[in-house]
Amino acid sequence: MPVTIAMRSASMAAACLDRQLRGERVDWHSQFEVPLRKGVDTFRAYVRAWYDGRFQDIMFAKTQPPDIRRMICSILAGYAWDQNNPFVADPERRLEMVAKLCAA
Repeated sequence: MPVTIAMRSASMAAACLDRQLRGERVDWHSQFEVPLRKGVDTFRAYVRAWYDGRFQDIMFAKTQPPDIRRMICSILAGYAWDQNNPFVADPERRLEMVAKLCAA
């Protein structure tokens, strides 16, 4: 995860810096910090879920829809900024919901 975050951060910063050096106005907060933080917060939710045990409950559940596993694995593969993935759009709520379903 740290390497993914570092690479994403560098890519986003380079794009903003390029625009700024070309004379465009860049709002570093809204165009860099806020979107970067979204992915970091997504990863953070999964780290928390690992340490509190929810992640293991989800991943090792006997019955689990393949779509859920695919969406979670996508995040772990580095797609923590894909807002089309519901587990990125609202990671804490989605993880909690799935963990409760898996525990039942």
